[in-house]
Parts: sequence; C-alpha cells; structure tokens
Amino acid sequence: MLAGKQGEALMVRRVTSTGEGVWSSDACTGMNGRDVAIDSQGDVVVVGDGPGGTATNIRLCKFSPEGELRWGKDIDGGFGPDRGYTVAIDASDRIIAGGAMMSEVLVDDPWLAIFSP
Repeated sequence: MLAGKQGEALMVRRVTSTGEGVWSSDACTGMNGRDVAIDSQGDVVVVGDGPGGTATNIRLCKFSPEGELRWGKDIDGGFGPDRGYTVAIDASDRIIAGGAMMSEVLVDDPWLAIFSP
C-alpha cells in the first residue's frame, strides 16, 4: 500500500509484491497521504491532511479491499493547521490515528484518537 501526494491530491495506491498496480484512488479528499494500515477484513485506512475551513485539517479515510471509499472524515481542531501522521489497527480492528493539532496558543499539541470499526 502506498499513500502520498500526486499533483494536488491525496493518492492511495494498492500494489502487488512485485509493484504492479491493483487499484488507485484520489477519493479521500486531501493533499498529503502520510500513513496507511490494513485491517483484518482487508480494508485500507489512510491518514493525512488537506485544506479545511480555517487551515489544514486531518483526513482519515477507509477503503474496501477493492479500492472503493467506505467513508472519510475531516477532523478540524479549529485553531490552525492540523496534521495526521500515523495510523494503526488494533486486534479488535479499531483505528488508532495520531498527529498534531494547533492549539489556541498556536502550539502543536499531540493528537491521538481511537475509532470503532
């Protein structure tokens, strides 16, 4: 799995062990894909960031094993640039995402959230 930036879009791409493309998608609205994780059902979760209402917001999206967007979340801390840096899946298929959110005093505060499957 690869997540990154292609032009001005967050791009997610599934490849085989030999590097052949299986599917790719820019359906997760954003600009930077920073990390990916795969749950026990083969669903792909990506975290990154992109333009939001006040500044940059965290983007968290889940794709089916075939590359269809299941859902996407726009997470806005409300005070400035927010960034999604890491994502993992626990044994119960909960999504654990982390990053940084700008606080009221314009300092990056660590951000960690757990989402049910």
